Amino acid sequence: MGDYAKAIEYSQQSLTIAREIGNRRDEGITLINLGIAYYSLGEYAKAIKYHHQSLAIAQEIRNRQGEAYALGNLGNAYHVLGDYAKAIEYHQQSLMIAQEINDRFGEGTAMVNLGETLITLKHYSEAMANLQASLDIYRTIGARLGEAIVLKNLAKVYEKLSNRALAVAYCDHALSIATELGIPLAKECQELKEKLLSQEA
Repeated sequence: MGDYAKAIEYSQQSLTIAREIGNRRDEGITLINLGIAYYSLGEYAKAIKYHHQSLAIAQEIRNRQGEAYALGNLGNAYHVLGDYAKAIEYHQQSLMIAQEINDRFGEGTAMVNLGETLITLKHYSEAMANLQASLDIYRTIGARLGEAIVLKNLAKVYEKLSNRALAVAYCDHALSIATELGIPLAKECQELKEKLLSQEA
């Protein structure tokens, strides 16, 4: 709902209880939630701090899925900060763990994150390979939101490659799914499509 202050307030209460009763798994999960909330507020240093704490707990209790999620979130934070080498390093580690534990959704997410960083670095063929692999996974497991996100990113790649027809086609497909699901991504897809069509005019 975008009420990050309230999300942080409840997460802090949850963190206090998890620590009081010694529930390390819930402590790690709550730290991830705090990191995501601060990331959403643009407070990346705080987000990184919480994700590192979550990562340390996940490694300590051997929660491999929690470890992969923390690594992915760290990669996202470093991407926004412009440290793309570190972002790729964390996303690759997240991907490796997801593949080891057969977490298909986590694998797809790591590939999307890698793809987005590679787009920023203008490594378009590598980005497309990751995005296409992610799209195949999301379609196999029926993750419609993930599918829409990948299609939107593929549209961006084709825009960069000046293939507006394919970019619009991918954008339309992403928009259709996003509208069907009723998610904010629909607005972003619509804006990208309008931008592409205005370039053709």
